Amino acid sequence: SHERRTPLSFVSGYAEVIRARMIGEVNSDQEAALYKIKRHSGELLTMVNSILEATKFDAGACQLESYTFSLVDFLDGIRSNYDIPLGKEVALIWDYRDDPPMVTTDGVKLKHILENLINNAIKFTETGTIVSSARYVPDRNSVELKVKDTGIGIPSEALPFIFDKFQQVDGSQTRAYGGVGLGLHIVKTFTELLGAAIEVESEQYKGSTFTLTLPVFFQKDSQKTSESTPVTDSHRSPPSV
Repeated sequence: SHERRTPLSFVSGYAEVIRARMIGEVNSDQEAALYKIKRHSGELLTMVNSILEATKFDAGACQLESYTFSLVDFLDGIRSNYDIPLGKEVALIWDYRDDPPMVTTDGVKLKHILENLINNAIKFTETGTIVSSARYVPDRNSVELKVKDTGIGIPSEALPFIFDKFQQVDGSQTRAYGGVGLGLHIVKTFTELLGAAIEVESEQYKGSTFTLTLPVFFQKDSQKTSESTPVTDSHRSPPSV
């Protein structure tokens, strides 16, 4: 894990150092190139993380940690990771008020779920909008987190299979976007581990909406976890994002 992530972190870090003009001035063309380096190294890091997470789960080394944190602070942290130009005519819109409740769950895995959904939306949307929203559902004591895009959408016949491991929608249009077909598999796996549910609505060429329904309180005793996936409870700050 360390040997694979560290080189990518150096690439992204030094690109940001140069872009911030910490070692000299850069012109507009150089700055645009540095944005591309940072964005694509981030995409590669996401791919590496997905492969590592899938390997850990298959090896029975995936552990759950449940702790309480502010959902607003958590979403603010994720939002800050996308404060760079996307290189396309896409607007990222964040829609969550200041009154969602505190949540008790595994924040690291929740972060992985949401970032995979947002990254997928960015990948498959060339123009339009991507809306990430959150709302509290009192009657179910849950939080509904949505990622909605105006991208290429998913064919109806492919919807039952999009969460399968190494599954990618067939066809030259989607294959041109790359990836290894693990992102949504990780989303589904982590969603089930958190006692949550994920739904998708999509229409080809009109966009997709992924909806994650997350319990406000993560009940470890109600989770069907194996001995290889223990759950621990702790109260600490949200994960660094």
